[in-house]
Amino acid sequence: MLQFRRPISDCHIHLFDPEKIQECFDMVETCGYDHWTFLGCTLIGSRALTQNLMGALLKLKGQGRTLAYASFHYDGMQLPDGENLRTQIEMFDKMGYDGIKMLDGKPGIRKRLNRRLDDSAYDLMFDYAAKRQFPILYHINDPMEFWHADLLPQWAVGKGNFYGDGTFPKKLEIDQETFGFLRKHPNLKLCIPHFFFISDQHGLCCEMLDRYPNLYFDITPGWEMFENFAKDVDLWRDFFRDYSHKILYGTDTFSDHWRQTVDCLQRVLETKE
Repeated sequence: MLQFRRPISDCHIHLFDPEKIQECFDMVETCGYDHWTFLGCTLIGSRALTQNLMGALLKLKGQGRTLAYASFHYDGMQLPDGENLRTQIEMFDKMGYDGIKMLDGKPGIRKRLNRRLDDSAYDLMFDYAAKRQFPILYHINDPMEFWHADLLPQWAVGKGNFYGDGTFPKKLEIDQETFGFLRKHPNLKLCIPHFFFISDQHGLCCEMLDRYPNLYFDITPGWEMFENFAKDVDLWRDFFRDYSHKILYGTDTFSDHWRQTVDCLQRVLETKE
């Protein structure tokens, strides 16, 4: 078992192959997590159903240590209307799911849906989530490097992660849409993973977490965030101390490299590296 200095809950775990359920539980035990959250991966198409069923199974098998976030079902490449989304979130809430995972803000999904993140179609659903304080973990944007061919990491080449061909919304555009729905729904219990891909903007991180009482970031890599933190370790160490109540631990596993991911996160959190 890995020996973290303090109790750990992983808020960001994915699993797609039901034959690897036991491997996932073995990973959780090896990491010594008190609790962990399975995130249904919100995709356009039919996978939402199978992911939600997987979440229900994992929650039952986890015996109180596993949380399950459901994902919305989208028919084809169309965003459901506002009443449909509200009905879905109420259903998931009453069924006993612990929250919602959304991926609409990832540039490729945002392009396919062709709807702003602050579109009125989301309002009834967000109103319900805010009133019930039903958590949402919402992937929004990607690293700035993905819009620039000369900066694109080698591992991302050929994987559909280049957004600079003029057909994708720009990063700043997606940022502005995010600020738009937060202004409309300031009390959302919302976690934006990967530090919202703004780890190069210390002031904006402070402003957002100060302004919205129920907004959180998680530290799932996105390794570029740790490269940005390393540019001014003292500044960011102070930030992590001051905003520790707003920063969630997550790994973005289950994957074939989870040991490397967890080891790196542990070193970042518990050593001077």
